[in-house]
Amino acid sequence: DAAVRDAAVAADAAPDAAGEVARAPEVEADGDETDLGPIALPALRWGDDDALDDAHGPAAPRLPAVAADGSAVLYAEIRPDMNRGNPNLALIIRDRADRVIDRHVVLPLSDDPRPPSRGAIAAANRWLAATHRRYRWRAMEDFGAVDLEGENRMARGPVRDGIEVIWSDAWLVVSDGDRILSARPHVDWVATPYALCPNCMEVCVQPSRIARVTSDLGHHLVFVDLTYASTDACNRVPENQHVVTW
Repeated sequence: DAAVRDAAVAADAAPDAAGEVARAPEVEADGDETDLGPIALPALRWGDDDALDDAHGPAAPRLPAVAADGSAVLYAEIRPDMNRGNPNLALIIRDRADRVIDRHVVLPLSDDPRPPSRGAIAAANRWLAATHRRYRWRAMEDFGAVDLEGENRMARGPVRDGIEVIWSDAWLVVSDGDRILSARPHVDWVATPYALCPNCMEVCVQPSRIARVTSDLGHHLVFVDLTYASTDACNRVPENQHVVTW
């Protein structure tokens, strides 16, 4: 997700409502730092260099992240806010069955355009530290760039180490060469077309495509991020992020 990128744990953040600067607290991990895998303890900051871009300010290192045993995935969710673009952020954990098992709202979507307070960022980092002690978050492998300029119905998907992910006609398929690892319909991941007004014939259709795939192939897991094409006349559909296992 372009909204979440690599960032230093204690990077500067945007001023809060009181005009103070919110900074991510320095958090120490339990035990030896070397046992934490490819990433250090996740921490959140709120930067002011991209606060007016799609990112709306939040940054955390290398999300999504996967539990050391492959049991869960941690990711960030930012809801679209149409023309206002007000900042918002939730941190979410899904298990291997793709169920949301924990959620921490850093900043709810509201009419308030201000970034979160120092206290909200500190609370988010305490939550991240607590979940890290339980799950030992590690970096996920990125499948690489996906061509968003291609056809909406993707005939082929991104590939890594021979594993291919395809999203087409409401089916998510994971394959290894000619061998199908997972193939399941997900009609609920498709945006339902709707009329733009009660008495008009114009319909809002928002086709979906893969925006990003990350993986923990050692634990037979991929994390799929779907994005939706839209127009200014349509209500923007939020990105759809899911855990797929085999």
